[in-house]
Amino acid sequence: MPGQKIDERACMTRRPQLVAELASGQMPTEDSFALIEPRRETPQGPVGQVLLFAARNVTWHARSGRLDLPDGSLAASLSGQGGRRDRPGPRLRLKRASLWLTPGARANYGHFLFDGMTGLNVLEATGIAEHFQPFTPRLSRWQRDLLTLGGLRAGPGFRSATVEVEELVWLSSMNHYLHRNDGLLRDVVARLPRAEAPGEEVLYLSRRGFTGRIMTNEPALERALQARGVRILHPQRLSVAEQVSAMARARMVIGPAGAALANLVFLAPGARVVELRPEPVNGPWIEIACANLGLRHHLIDAPETQDMRLSGHLAQLPRRLTGRYNVAYEVNIVAVLDRLGSG
Repeated sequence: MPGQKIDERACMTRRPQLVAELASGQMPTEDSFALIEPRRETPQGPVGQVLLFAARNVTWHARSGRLDLPDGSLAASLSGQGGRRDRPGPRLRLKRASLWLTPGARANYGHFLFDGMTGLNVLEATGIAEHFQPFTPRLSRWQRDLLTLGGLRAGPGFRSATVEVEELVWLSSMNHYLHRNDGLLRDVVARLPRAEAPGEEVLYLSRRGFTGRIMTNEPALERALQARGVRILHPQRLSVAEQVSAMARARMVIGPAGAALANLVFLAPGARVVELRPEPVNGPWIEIACANLGLRHHLIDAPETQDMRLSGHLAQLPRRLTGRYNVAYEVNIVAVLDRLGSG
């Protein structure tokens, strides 16, 4: 039914040989899927369960990330990002292509690494990309730098609002929202520069200036950490190369839950990650990634607070008016400082 979201597995054929067929340039005569990474239970939660899909005559909407199947129904794995409406614009028609990047991953450092690059790596490593060229809207400098670090090719960029593809390949990991890319993440990290042993520095990755989640006592926390010799970084002001270099020198990284902590992929095995997690944030993706990559994870929960300065309320006002998430929280500074001396 047009507009209805459906599980693609209900209308596709499972083909265990799908990867090999696509890698040799063969497109199945019927829409198909295959499991490329099974589900695995970990102490941090379930990971894996990544599917590869191949379908004919589909339409992808670049702004929302919505994928329309031939009958007009929405693919559950790419049903679109909430709050993003499709807009009229130029249409692009492709005969064959593969898709690896959703709108959320285009704008977010963590999603780009965990949800986008993992899928692109699969397409290249299996040989599928040779026959189904990856495509994406135009990328920014930092995205191209990350791909260069991993030796990955993004494919041609475009500015079209809608893309019609006769034969399309995509992965469910694009929409896993950081949590499930298990072996896929390790495969990408193996291509990235990573120190062999932890360095000597302790880093704090500041989120000051971001209004979605405001840590009301972050300035006080930074002053306290600086007094203990911790280096304060603002990752959004640094190039990719500068962020990678900083991670190589770190034995511990402290930071609020968020995209900046995706830099953990550049830490040496055995390094420590102290996550300051606001109360409404319940996703364990940082914890899962640390366990996956041999890092030591420490969690400090941070409760919500209504005690915020007027400047903070004003900064979040546009988000409230547009219905976007807005959270204020406070971190236990003593608990963070205690972690500096713990083993």
